[in-house]
Parts: sequence; C-alpha cells; structure tokens
Amino acid sequence: MSFELLAASATLLLLAFGGFWFWRRRRKGTAPVQIPIKKEEPSAAIEPPPSLPPVVQIVVMARRGEMEGAQLGELFYALGLKRERDGIFYRRAGGYWFGIANADPEGAFPNELPPFTTRGVVLFCYPAELEDPAKAFSEMVEAARRIKSAFDAIWLNEALEPLTEEALEALQRKLEKAPSPILSVDQELEPKSSLPGKDPAEDPGKPHP
Repeated sequence: MSFELLAASATLLLLAFGGFWFWRRRRKGTAPVQIPIKKEEPSAAIEPPPSLPPVVQIVVMARRGEMEGAQLGELFYALGLKRERDGIFYRRAGGYWFGIANADPEGAFPNELPPFTTRGVVLFCYPAELEDPAKAFSEMVEAARRIKSAFDAIWLNEALEPLTEEALEALQRKLEKAPSPILSVDQELEPKSSLPGKDPAEDPGKPHP
C-alpha cells in the first residue's frame, strides 16, 4: 500500500473520529442539566407553646392574728387598686388587670375598711382573657409580695399549699411563652367573673370598666 493511500486512510479516520467527538460534545451541551436535589432531614418535633391557665391565684395569709383593714387600704391605694361595685379591689392598666378579694367565703371587702380585719386576701387574674397575661401576673406577684412583707404573712397557691419562688418563676415563664389572644378594649376590661369559683349571678354588680 502506497504512502499516499495510508495518509488518506488516516485522514478519513481522524475526520470520522473528530466528527464523532464533536457530535458527542454538542449532545452533552444540549442535554438537560441534572441539579442535585437536597433531601431535607426531618426536623425535630416543635413543642407547641403552653396553653394559658384559666385562672391564677395567690393567697396571702397572716401568720398570726389578722390583717388590719386600714393598713390594707393604704397598701391598695399605693398599688393603684380601686374598689369596685362587687366589693373587690382591681388594678387595671392597658391590656391587663388583676384583682384582690377578701379571703372569706364572700370575697368582698366592706365599703369602709377600718375597723375591718381579715385573716388574708386572694390575688387573682384570668390569663386567657388578657392581652398581656405575663405583665398582669408579674404585677400581681409584686402586690402579693408587698402585702406579705407588710403583715409578715405567708403565701399559698390555690390549693392552700406553700408557694415557692421557683413555682412563681416557672409560672411566669409559662405565661411569657404562651400565646395570648388580642382582645378588644371592652373585653379587656370585663372579667368573666369577679372572684374565682364565684357564681356571677351572685355578684352584687359587675366591675366598672
């Protein structure tokens, strides 16, 4: 075979290979690009926020003797509380409120505090009805603390068990984390019942808004 024939055969092979290589490149360039899809790892279960308790109470009882009505009246005034038609003192501010009732079964305070005396008082609020339940509870605890200090008293929970600072802090955190409804002004200022466990029909009148 002559040199010219070998050269021509090599040229044909090179052209054939070059054409095949070019066709492969064109085909690869027009092929759809496969984007790797990142598989998301299943996220850890998100713990739902705690629900609001229907009512929160702090009972402050005298260790010895009784609490003088005159001194209680001065404390209530200093704390910004006002006696309303149901005979209970309330502190209202913006989106929260709390009340202080007499610890006797009726719950009401008399119109004239001196010479009235009582063994104790009950501070309460309805977190689910408040725009800012954590603020209400914080102020309620501060009021209970001042009453406790003034009369050298003890504080108890709604089951009349000793109340600890740890329990108060835990409840404060729970109220801060729990979702609270945004209520209208009328709803904010109108508690469902004046005293926990008391039939609204027995109330002498609803609190003034």
